[in-house]
Amino acid sequence: MPRFIAFCWFALFLAACADSSDRSAAVASGELRPSKDTPTHCYIAQHADLRESVAITYDPANGAIVGTGEGWLYDTDRSYSIEISAHCPNAQKGCILKIRRQFLDDGSIFHNQENWHLQSQPQQWRSQPIERWHSSAPSLPLRYYRIHCFDAAFKDDKLWDDIHIFNEGFAPAQRAGKYALIDTNLRERLPAQYLELGFINEGTMVFAENIGSTQLRGIIDTTGKILLPAQYTMATPFYEGAAWAMPFRGKGWQLFDKTGKALTDDGFNAIHFSDLQPNQKPIKEGLSAVERQGKWGFLDTAGKTAIPFKYEFARNFQNGRAEVALDGKTLYIDQKGNTITE
Repeated sequence: MPRFIAFCWFALFLAACADSSDRSAAVASGELRPSKDTPTHCYIAQHADLRESVAITYDPANGAIVGTGEGWLYDTDRSYSIEISAHCPNAQKGCILKIRRQFLDDGSIFHNQENWHLQSQPQQWRSQPIERWHSSAPSLPLRYYRIHCFDAAFKDDKLWDDIHIFNEGFAPAQRAGKYALIDTNLRERLPAQYLELGFINEGTMVFAENIGSTQLRGIIDTTGKILLPAQYTMATPFYEGAAWAMPFRGKGWQLFDKTGKALTDDGFNAIHFSDLQPNQKPIKEGLSAVERQGKWGFLDTAGKTAIPFKYEFARNFQNGRAEVALDGKTLYIDQKGNTITE
């Protein structure tokens, strides 16, 4: 290619980049905004590590996109506000969005850029972080699914009011106060007939229904098969082949297998959850820390005592060791109950 032509192409490229940068700056400063009649659309992103909801206004005529929202990091239980601004001349091909996130607890601010593009079927934004903005935030692409804006003047019955966390390809979705199960293409896999649907794990989830005047819970799988009927005040999905549930008017927690067989009695007053919601993990590494008659011990997934009930407190295992309290001292034990000395 002649040098003159190559120089012209390079000059045009720089000019285009400068123009895009200038327009993005104009959007950020408020000089370039979507027109007044541009509708606002609401989106929600759910991930095992975070939840974000944003209200985005995008005007394809001038390319201005602005948005605000809020987010929550599950592992640290921290909330933050979100501000979005960019110039996006072709949202289908993608554009670089500047995103400002500010934590509500300490005011710390994180600026980062993400490559977003609008996907039409189903309508959603797909976001790929260019740089990871926080150690707890996922570095994988996120999908922001369009949902019904709660303050919209007109309700779009095709949209969900809320979408909960996708796991194993499914998520609970809410419309008009009832929950359905959907897949990642927003196709309805179980009808919107449940009062509650919980986090999906091992293809199972907790559901709720009214039995008389009492709301009770059970466990179903992703085909709608009932594994435990709605006879429990609390329940967990299955982890490592077993699930905990608390019978209505029972004494405490009870362990079950996937056939619905009770593996223990209901005499356990407390179980230890390894993580915050939504994926609480009451069973880890084949064992579950539970409390009975004021003492903590460990059961295996068959409901057998693996480590005796002698501790004042116990946490579930992590990487082959568990934290326990004995005689007022904090110790670490292995899966045979031996004290780990370091």
